[in-house]
Amino acid sequence: MKLRVWEWYLIGSVFLADQILARCEGIAFRDYSQPLFILSLALLVFLYGYIRRVQAFLEIGEYLLLWICFVLVNAMSAYAIAEWRLPLRDAELAGIDAMIGFNRTTALHIVTGSPWITELLPIAYSSLFAQTIFSTVYFSLTGFSDRNRELFRMAAIACIATNLISGILPAIGPHPPLAPFQQAFIEIRNNSSPYIAIPKMQGIVTFPSFHTALAVLFIYVHRPPSRSFFPVLLLNLFMLMAVPFWGHHYFIDELAGASLALACIFAVTKCLKSASNQKQNLAA
Repeated sequence: MKLRVWEWYLIGSVFLADQILARCEGIAFRDYSQPLFILSLALLVFLYGYIRRVQAFLEIGEYLLLWICFVLVNAMSAYAIAEWRLPLRDAELAGIDAMIGFNRTTALHIVTGSPWITELLPIAYSSLFAQTIFSTVYFSLTGFSDRNRELFRMAAIACIATNLISGILPAIGPHPPLAPFQQAFIEIRNNSSPYIAIPKMQGIVTFPSFHTALAVLFIYVHRPPSRSFFPVLLLNLFMLMAVPFWGHHYFIDELAGASLALACIFAVTKCLKSASNQKQNLAA
């Protein structure tokens, strides 16, 4: 059994950075009970694969552990970075939307013109967790282990970059009304409490859109010859339609998120190809 050391080092480094940053800012994260419970379930899958020597279950279990830790540490990063409280950039982002001709009201009327689309879009927008679990299990069981590695590394790099950019260019997002995650972001900036309850943390990043970045990455990693490509493509196209409205994002947030995803695809693909060539040269 060979653990994915690079991925675990990355998560450990981000977690350490979170704790140092939080301590410097005078905040603290509390109540780890919920993530620990979920981690214990993923650990059972991992141990089952280890005991029974089933490689697919080993891979599923380890990637589930990685994803759970990844979500936790990067949510903590977003909250800690939001404490920088740099000037809000909503006026500039809204101005860019106007400059490129994106009319939010008109687009909303078009998107919600059909009742079945109106019902489908929030489901698509909320599908990130389900898509992550599906991708992990599907790739492990169908022999596409390289796709699991691609997805995790690309998503991790994109998320770290998203959090850093959001700290430098913070924004609340289009409103009214204020969504719960927008209200949480405002409370952080107002320093309403030095304690942050982990089960209550939400996605508070506006620019760039991480939903958009993940939608692009899901489409890429499910590319042919994977038979899941077309349903995943369709689902994520609906997600991209939902992002500005159910995610309270500016359209420029989507453009930035998509650009970030493409940059991560290029960088990770190049690095993995280079590493593969080095192994082949050593073997020769």
